Amino acid sequence: MDRFYRRPEVREAYQEYIDKREAESFDHPFERQVAKYLLHLHPAAALEIGCGNGRFFRTLRRAGFTGKYLGTEVAGWIVEDCRRRHPDASWIAASAYDIPLAGGSFDVCFSYGVVESFVHPEKALAEMLRVLKPGGRLVLLFPDFVESGRLGSQLTGLSPGRARTKLERGRWLDAAITVYDQKFRLPRALRRSRDRIGPFPVNLAPVALDHPTVTLPDYDAVYLSSKADIEDWASALGLAVEFPLGRRLPKALRARSWAFLVIRAR
Repeated sequence: MDRFYRRPEVREAYQEYIDKREAESFDHPFERQVAKYLLHLHPAAALEIGCGNGRFFRTLRRAGFTGKYLGTEVAGWIVEDCRRRHPDASWIAASAYDIPLAGGSFDVCFSYGVVESFVHPEKALAEMLRVLKPGGRLVLLFPDFVESGRLGSQLTGLSPGRARTKLERGRWLDAAITVYDQKFRLPRALRRSRDRIGPFPVNLAPVALDHPTVTLPDYDAVYLSSKADIEDWASALGLAVEFPLGRRLPKALRARSWAFLVIRAR
């Protein structure tokens, strides 16, 4: 996954897909709510892990955020583009497993659609908590694959792609198996994953590695992200966990399969 995210020739299709999604949903209601929550905390210094092209920084600025912002991203060429585009913020190339910043530096640390990309989620979560001040918040936004029964990085059918597209191309058997996998096999396997594998299970063969140009939602996901996993992990450490918009997001936010979870640092 490190190679997939760092190298331009591998990441190019993925980055174009992400950029296009921002253009198509410039003012998404879910993102507005998250930005509102972050501003409510009045952070003097905020750190974003996996900032990508700076999308959520722009959301925060539109919402009125004026504090210090630092974005991290593993791909140096993406960081350079963010620096050119937004010189009013700070940007560094860094891994979530080894954040080159002093402990207790930030009021808020957050990630948007990044947790599911971690091969070692527990290590990344611990590192993000380390850089927070006492009482600071770790804000996590991620798809709950286990609860939703969906996982875009799992190959369904005989080849990657949507069932409808396969049907339109006359690949009837492939389309039929895809529908079965997505409606029955995969949801059942995801529901059983925590019991059969344990917490923080990982998909060892995400579609993005073998088919980097497919660009389906979450086709790069590795960790079978689950709010139950992260809540249990934090609770075992004696940390308070909050769900600012409820354990299940309101339908109006158009993000029902996502989790919005906050861990408070000691």
